[in-house]
Parts: sequence; structure tokens; C-alpha cells
Amino acid sequence: MANGLVERFNGVLKDMLRRTAFNNPKRWDKHIAPLLFAYRETPQASTGFSPFELIFSHKVKGPLDILKDLWTGEANGEVRSTYEYVLNMRERFRDAVDLANEHLLQAKSRQKTTATEVPNRTFREGDKVLILLPTEANKLKMAWKGPYEVLGRVGPVDYGIALKGKRRVYHTNMLKYYTTREVEDIQTGAVVMDEGDQEDQPPPVSLSESTPQLQQSQDWRDVVACDKLKENQRKEVEQYNQISFR
Repeated sequence: MANGLVERFNGVLKDMLRRTAFNNPKRWDKHIAPLLFAYRETPQASTGFSPFELIFSHKVKGPLDILKDLWTGEANGEVRSTYEYVLNMRERFRDAVDLANEHLLQAKSRQKTTATEVPNRTFREGDKVLILLPTEANKLKMAWKGPYEVLGRVGPVDYGIALKGKRRVYHTNMLKYYTTREVEDIQTGAVVMDEGDQEDQPPPVSLSESTPQLQQSQDWRDVVACDKLKENQRKEVEQYNQISFR
């Protein structure tokens, strides 16, 4: 819990598992290995390089990359000595580390600016809020639940919430306002007019007078069955139509 990078990665991995194991959540463990491979071969926004490339100094070829090389004929068949390979790998390491440090400095400045621009949502005691909680069927699925009452502010970004008779503390990112819709009392066919305008206005028309009365003009005998049906099938269709038109 004290390592923010590890907790951040755990959150990313959980989010990836939620998306890939959505249709079959009971087999979520089967997705861990391919998801870790996909995470390690993807360039990160902070460093500009994939974790695999920073460790082994070259890009890993996934299934799609190999298939692309086979289709385009770009497979590299170069043969080099061990000494040349070590020298080239050391040069790639040095270049990758320098570029990664530059990207990290730029990313820190960009993230600092983004963090300061995030609006700080505040709640007051007695407000109704929704909480982003895991579903009962699967821990990997999240949904907004509520409404729950805010008991008070605990810290700069934490609030105490009354949840099932107990006081729970949640971060403001896990909360959002709960608003109720106002239901208007509408009387069907009523027309509101001022007393001074009643003489110039026509009398109100009720919905029963303006709405035409619809009557059924067809029945089951008007349904045309296919000529390719057998006799027993035609009888079944006629019996079904008689029941449906009642």
C-alpha cells in the first residue's frame, strides 16, 4: 500500500481485466498472462518506451507484429556476431535511457499542470450522493449505487458516508451528486387561460373528442399462408392466428 507505482499498476490491471473478462468473469485468471504481455509491449506515455524495450533494448514482437512481417515480407534475417550484438545493445540502452529521462521530465510537468486543473468537488453534510462500488455478482464490475447521505467531511478529499447503518469514508473521486427528477402534475385535456382572455379563446377540446376511435378491420382470415407449407403446418398457422387476433 505504501508503493504508489505498484498500486497504480494494480488499478490498471484490474481495469484491463474488467474489460476482457466482462462476458466470462469466472475465467478472469486466464486473461492475466496475455494482458501482462500486452502491457509490457505497449509504449508508456511517461517514458515513450515499452517496459520490455527498456529492459531488453529491443521491441518485442507480438502475434500481430509477426503476422504483419510475414504478410509484408519484412522479416529481418540479419546475422551478427556476439560482440556486435552487445555493442549495439549497449548503444540502444544508452539512447533509450536518455530519451526516457527526457520524456519523464516532460510528463511530470504535464501531469502537474493537469492535476492542478482538476476541479475539486465538495459535498455538504446531508447531501445525497452515489458511490462507485463493486457489484455483488463480480468484484471486477463497478456500478454507481445509492443514494447515500453525506455525514461530513473527513479530510481535504475524503467524506464520511452513511452506508447500511455504518459510517464509511470514501474519496471524492468515488462520489457524485444524486439529483432527483421533479415530476409535474399534468392533467390530461386541461387548458389554463386567464379570465380576461376567456371570451376571445375557443372552448377547450377534450382528448376524447379529438382522438379518433380506432377499430380493427382485419382478422386471422386475412393472413396469407405460404403455399409451400404442408396441410398440418397450415392448420397450425391458422390456429395460431385465431388466438393472436382475439
